[in-house]
Amino acid sequence: MRNIDTVNYFITNQCNRSCVDCAHNNPERMKDKSLNKFINFDYIYESAKYFKGMRIKLTGGEPTFHPLFNEIASKFREIFNPSSLDMDTNGYKCLDNIESLKYFDKVLFSHYIQGEYFNQNEDNTHILKELKKRTDISLIVFDINTFESRINNNHNPCYRGTELGTVSYIDGLIYPCCIGVGNKRAVGMKPILDWKSKILEVPLDCTNCLFAIE
Repeated sequence: MRNIDTVNYFITNQCNRSCVDCAHNNPERMKDKSLNKFINFDYIYESAKYFKGMRIKLTGGEPTFHPLFNEIASKFREIFNPSSLDMDTNGYKCLDNIESLKYFDKVLFSHYIQGEYFNQNEDNTHILKELKKRTDISLIVFDINTFESRINNNHNPCYRGTELGTVSYIDGLIYPCCIGVGNKRAVGMKPILDWKSKILEVPLDCTNCLFAIE
């Protein structure tokens, strides 16, 4: 049985990029989802009672795109008392908000390296270099250099949904996979106090998921 210990917490669906292998800012795949552009503090405080003490990873969209990113970063640890507070980012406004990065235990940086990917995405190496120079935060770097979408053609759940102890919290719903709405037909549940056991009963629909790992 999966040990659920991590929540991918979506604070926005807005992003400065339009990556072909990302569903979270793709209007065609998101058209039947009602994800709010930006969450507010009422939403954060309401959800805290369900996720306190867990590892929380802020994601999106691009988290630094949120107009209240500084305030959210500074308050999240106090509100959730997480075992670890992490963030996914492409670095978009990290240099403008560099003081807020100190609130995170880890920053997971998507590094777009030179290659065919740059038909839509500019190189962000300069941001990565500046972050390494100007901060001592724990940076985990993922190099991305391909247009290829990782579509799950065999329709079977990959390890993300069967082994990984991560769920997603998106627009007030908990999804049983770390990807959440990577598949537009994904099903979520409203949070309840014993959600960790109930979420394992929510079916995984992995058909055409863009994030499937073989």
